[in-house]
Amino acid sequence: MANIYIFSEPIQSGRTTILENWLPKVQGAAGFLTPDIYGQRKLYDIASGDYFDFEVDPGDCPDHTRMGDRAFDNNIYRHGRQLLLNAVNNWPRWLIVDEVGPLEIDEDGGWEPALSEVIKLHYDSDNECDLMLVIRDTLLNEAIQHYRLHAAIVLDRKFFGK
Repeated sequence: MANIYIFSEPIQSGRTTILENWLPKVQGAAGFLTPDIYGQRKLYDIASGDYFDFEVDPGDCPDHTRMGDRAFDNNIYRHGRQLLLNAVNNWPRWLIVDEVGPLEIDEDGGWEPALSEVIKLHYDSDNECDLMLVIRDTLLNEAIQHYRLHAAIVLDRKFFGK
């Protein structure tokens, strides 16, 4: 049985960059990262190598979700959810979700309901896929409770050689 890992560090501590540097060392990864590129959040599809404009100007994108002073394209949220659901049809070696935050935990938004479905399927199936959830340190305990991740292995940057 594969494991669920939680990579937890503070906001703006380089979690996504650490994963970007780690990915070339692993084979068979899928899912997504959400890097900041030139000050704009993107969604990076790990399997295809494609980038999508995730952070938007609310005036240019009527279908968006606000998080603080940022707005995110709901079409990209839908795309990310579909990436997760597609991955469970042919479990990759690693399935990475960057990141699980307040939208998912408090509002059932963002990557939900696909994220909960993937976690449930991961627990219920006999697969070799390790699931990596990126969760900011201030939400770690809440996320563990919300998703019943008590058996998950919590990692910090040392796991990645940082």
